[in-house]
Amino acid sequence: MRNERHFSILVLFAAITAAYVNSLGGPFQFDDYSVIVNNSSVHSFSAWLADGGIRPVLKLSYMLNWVSGLGAVGFHLVNVGIHAANTFLVYRLCCLLASGRESAECRGGSNFLAVAVALAFALHPVQTEAVTYVSGRSTSLMAMFYLGSLVTYQKGRKTGSAVYVHLVSPMLFALALMTKEIAVTLPFALLLLEMVMDRRDQPRLSMSAHQAGHWMLLLAALIALALHSGYARLIEVSFETRSGSENLANQANAIIYLLRQLLWPVHLSIDPELPSGGLWTSGAVAKAAFLGALAAMGIVLARRRSVVGFAILWFFIHLAPTNSIVPRLDVVNDRQLYLAGLGFYLATAVGLQRLLASERQRRWAHLAAGAAALALIAMTAMRNRDYRSEVALWESAVQSAPAKARPRHNLGCAYALAARYEDAQRQLQTALHLNPDYALARKNLAAIATPVPSL
Repeated sequence: MRNERHFSILVLFAAITAAYVNSLGGPFQFDDYSVIVNNSSVHSFSAWLADGGIRPVLKLSYMLNWVSGLGAVGFHLVNVGIHAANTFLVYRLCCLLASGRESAECRGGSNFLAVAVALAFALHPVQTEAVTYVSGRSTSLMAMFYLGSLVTYQKGRKTGSAVYVHLVSPMLFALALMTKEIAVTLPFALLLLEMVMDRRDQPRLSMSAHQAGHWMLLLAALIALALHSGYARLIEVSFETRSGSENLANQANAIIYLLRQLLWPVHLSIDPELPSGGLWTSGAVAKAAFLGALAAMGIVLARRRSVVGFAILWFFIHLAPTNSIVPRLDVVNDRQLYLAGLGFYLATAVGLQRLLASERQRRWAHLAAGAAALALIAMTAMRNRDYRSEVALWESAVQSAPAKARPRHNLGCAYALAARYEDAQRQLQTALHLNPDYALARKNLAAIATPVPSL
């Protein structure tokens, strides 16, 4: 059994290496400049101490990378390492789910299920925005502490270790909160975990006692964020972006878009285009009804201790901070699927495992899983190539969303920085044609028309 587990982990790490080795040479991109390259607070330990802003653990990781002197390559190496750690944690979480519901350890069919889910998590090209994009680390680093907290909690509950449950798991939750605020969903994920675990031999009050530390941390985090002037203002501006009804219509479109990305990731984009007018069209109503029915099915199945129910509710819980009641300027980004997508991978793997019950069918399932993994490696490696330069990244975005003004503007700026001024003018003019009120595009177009371009 131990050899089987070790071989599984070796396969996972080899697959990650194959998928992400071509990401290591990529430069800093877009937001990387504002949060890392031009952000003096992450350039030295003293500056980091004096910062006083949110996400101190994330900034600490940036600072340590910066002072290492390894440049962008060092950042990429750490990002891939974090993703590898998260893949291992996903594997362990799936093993603990299997062994927590059955008397068997993670072997045979349970081990295959865990490996299949971990491979999908590791290799799906939608993950590149949280791995290859340097500043996407905010999501993947948070996920490492988040998954670590869940795994240690479940391990502690299974073995009766108070240290894991009451000390290590809450400590990892605190680190997740100090990395990115969307970690606030963790106590709800713990409740979901308890719903599907077989705890019939334990007293009803046991769950509340074991999770008290996590809920106290959540309350403290919400109070701290509410008292932080910068974050409070950010939330205030968010709610001024659009009305509640408009936001819900947008989110119905956004979540269906994200589901499509999981099913068919052929149009990945750093700046996707989708309806954002907030209109309750017949299409938006149909999408909202489908999502409501899916969530209701998840609740019913989870109450029956179904792993599929767990998977469905996991998807919705982990999209809640970014795709629910709080309006966002960018309605959707692929990195929102980094943790949420785990629910999709798990539900798909469980469904296929149940369909392929016979020994002969299982052999075919192993072959199909191997072929799918190779296809995902190829797709991820191809997506990584879009991050090889600013020009390539925004050319890809324009190809995916030709009628959106912002990718055109950003591609124009990338062309200008590459001294391709005629191409830059064409893209900036197109951006203005698509959005005549785009003041920044007008300013940058005027700048490149001068004898000495300056953006």
